[in-house]
Amino acid sequence: MKTPASRRGARYGALAAAVTMGVASITLPFSPAQAAEATVDDATFSWAVNEESGGGAFFGGANWMVAGEVGDVHGERGRGSSVWDAEDEKHYTAEAGNTTITRPDASGEQIPATWADRSNDADGKRLTTAAGSSSWNQANISAGSGTVDPATNSAEIQWDGSFTLVYYGGMTYWTINDPKLVVEDGEGKVTGTLSGYGADMNDLSKWVKLEDKPNATIADLTGVTVSEDGIEVSPEYAGVEIDVADDGTSGPQDREKDGWGSFPQDWVDFNVDTGQAAYWYTSGGQVDVKKTAAPITIDYTAEEVPEPEPTDAPEPATSHTVDSADADGLAVTVDGQDYADLPPASTGKDAAGVYAAIVDRSIPSTDVTSDNVAQAEFIWKGQISDGSFSKQIVAETKDLSEDADYDVITWVAHGDVTEETLLHRDTVELTDEQRDALFPGEEPTEEPSEEPTEEPTEEPGEEPGEEPTEEPTEEPTEEPTEEPSEDPSEDPSEDPSDDPSEDPSDDPSEDPSEDPSDEPGDDSSDEPGDDPSDDLSEDPSDEPGDDQDGVRLLLSTDTVGIADFLDADTGVALSVEGLEPGDEIDFAVDPTSGQNVEPAVLSAQANEDGVASTVVYGTVSSAADNYIGDYAVTVEADGAAQANAGQDGDGPVVGDEGDTADGLTATFSVVADEDAPGGGGDGSDDGSGNGDNGSGDDGSGDDGSGSGDNGSGDNGSGDNGAGDNGNGDGGSQLPRTGATLSGLIAGLGAITVGVGALFASRRRRS
Repeated sequence: MKTPASRRGARYGALAAAVTMGVASITLPFSPAQAAEATVDDATFSWAVNEESGGGAFFGGANWMVAGEVGDVHGERGRGSSVWDAEDEKHYTAEAGNTTITRPDASGEQIPATWADRSNDADGKRLTTAAGSSSWNQANISAGSGTVDPATNSAEIQWDGSFTLVYYGGMTYWTINDPKLVVEDGEGKVTGTLSGYGADMNDLSKWVKLEDKPNATIADLTGVTVSEDGIEVSPEYAGVEIDVADDGTSGPQDREKDGWGSFPQDWVDFNVDTGQAAYWYTSGGQVDVKKTAAPITIDYTAEEVPEPEPTDAPEPATSHTVDSADADGLAVTVDGQDYADLPPASTGKDAAGVYAAIVDRSIPSTDVTSDNVAQAEFIWKGQISDGSFSKQIVAETKDLSEDADYDVITWVAHGDVTEETLLHRDTVELTDEQRDALFPGEEPTEEPSEEPTEEPTEEPGEEPGEEPTEEPTEEPTEEPTEEPSEDPSEDPSEDPSDDPSEDPSDDPSEDPSEDPSDEPGDDSSDEPGDDPSDDLSEDPSDEPGDDQDGVRLLLSTDTVGIADFLDADTGVALSVEGLEPGDEIDFAVDPTSGQNVEPAVLSAQANEDGVASTVVYGTVSSAADNYIGDYAVTVEADGAAQANAGQDGDGPVVGDEGDTADGLTATFSVVADEDAPGGGGDGSDDGSGNGDNGSGDDGSGDDGSGSGDNGSGDNGSGDNGAGDNGNGDGGSQLPRTGATLSGLIAGLGAITVGVGALFASRRRRS
């Protein structure tokens, strides 16, 4: 009895068929030292399918294979399902495109199959339906291409070729087209497109073209070994369950027999319509033993994938445009290309994005900081699409000097400007008209000056002027004299003077004065009021909020040590100022560096000062490492004005000025304590002190909020009133309600948020 071709026999047969049919191939496997991912372009797929596909049939003589996709044999002759005769011999082909059909001879070597021997075994005996009787003809598809990786038992190879399975001497047949092998870590499958014709053993007049079934599973594979020169694997069959109608034409699956099983469900489903379904699973018939899937053999010559030639990343290309220059400020749009591959930041970490800023030209690049730029914007890496971005920077006139020239500069975030992180610097050219509009001079007054001219007129007037009378006029002048008379009038005036006397009287007046005195009274107090601001306006006459900068997203820090992050009194404070009281917003907090933390949305409501805030912190110290990484904070603005994005010095992180549909964004990083500013710590000695909005050694005011000119400190000065993340020896802290919400979920822990209030200032930005 001849069995399916071994690897050796399959290779010989493939070579013999190739030589016979005019196709030459040479296999030169690569050495074990090269066992890594390699490319193949000569892979040969060989498969006998099963013993039944070359065995004798109960009617029509035998079952066999044909190279290529067989057309409409019966339709061309105007008949229903029929056995092929001599006139149909032309449809029996042993070669078509990349496909050949071979069979073993008496010595076991593969030879081309022929029409004459289609119903005989290798010894020339007539095929029968008995077990062991088969021609073992097989399909071979060459020129497969793809990749193989013996080190990981992975492969992906695609073939362009077809073979047709003809049963009952031609009464029913169907085709497998363009098989594809995909294996990963020893597990995978072969897929292809199934096509053919429908027949019915109970109605031989039926013959219809079936709809193709693409990407159908042909074979499921397990325990695949990908070697340096090929693969040999038996598809899954034994124990494979399929769903088939118990009352259908093919009958139910028999799961009681030894070796019961099936070809894949896709295969069986398609063959319900061809009339062959029961030939592909154990149905209880006498030929069930011949249905088991035969091994698949794949041979190839692997060539190791060459290492790609190193290429230098393109240098970032940057340009800028002056959008406007007027009394309100200077607006410049910066456009960047090829910003996809950025170098590490000065901290050694991967780039989180880039900074773009307007800076005084006299400041060297490596001396540029967030303190000495006129205005800076942060472009998060998520906002850089295909290496490109466009960002407008607006520097207010009060932050610019008429005597200075300015440049646009970009560098890698987050960190300092170094020779390695500097990406671009170029001059901002202003026309005379733009500079005059940016720094307008004083307009001449329309009224004449009160002072007389120093030089007398050269020519006297034609008419002499009136001589002053020595006696005073009887009628008083309409305008008071500019200088007071040296002698007091003899009679006191009937009405009191508008201005009080310069010297106070010895006795207090019986009635209070109409104007408040300079001393503190009912309307002035050293203590902060019910609604304290974090800083006083430079002009005391300004009403609070008259010069608000708009909606801003602020973070108490952009870098926090893991110890502080796990401290419920520290964490990272998030706030948005410039809202309407009662506005509700959502803070979206997303991990951006692959840490095992789920995103979350945290809600907050604006207080009477228009500030909505919350605090994010970790709760499970045993999962501390899960929290380390970068996070993005986003607030949807819903049409509110957004302004003043960037970072004020080393203080709170201020959200991005973006399109209102995109909302406000900012980022922060959780780092190991030794990498944190100041080496981590509890935030003491920073953010404390006294100032305009809080007095006393403990930095408290009427509302118990931040002190020291809004609680300045190493890592939190400015509008949030928090120092070193809001803690200090008696310094300002974030008031908390004590409530907690479900927060970001880490692999072994969670980030919890506390609902609190941040007192955000409404002062002018300096």
